[in-house]
Order: sequence, then C-alpha cells, then structure tokens
Amino acid sequence: MNDESKEESNYNNSTTIDIDKLTLTVEEAAKIIGVGKKRMLEITKQEDFPAIRFKGKIIINKTQFVEWFNKLTLEGLVKVS
Repeated sequence: MNDESKEESNYNNSTTIDIDKLTLTVEEAAKIIGVGKKRMLEITKQEDFPAIRFKGKIIINKTQFVEWFNKLTLEGLVKVS
C-alpha cells in the first residue's frame, strides 16, 4: 500500500473532525452540537438547515452549519449548557 492509499484509508476510518473539510457528516454535526445521530437526522429535515441530499447521503455545509447554530443560540431557540 503506497503512502497516498494509507492516508486515504486513515482518513476514511478517522473519528476526528478534519477542520479543513468544507462539509460535515451527520455524525460530525451531531458530535459538534452534542445530540445523537437520530436527533441530528431530524434536524436536517428542517427547511432552514444547511444541508443537501446527494446520492443518498446528507452533506452539511460546515460554515453555514456554524452560522445556523449561532443564529439559533442567539435567538434563544436552543439552550447551550
């Protein structure tokens, strides 16, 4: 296995969030705001949530996700512990 293949393999098996990515998975977004995957899937169905569905996957725009969450917390719609 060459270095590029090893790097790709490690990336796919990683449980950490790569800050250089432009998108988040449902699992990553759930981890960031402290909810479970099931609840995060419900949240992604909201009309104002910054995600698209592509080939059966939910792709969340990371920058817009942070803006969306900040807006909710500033409006008092979400309580942060």
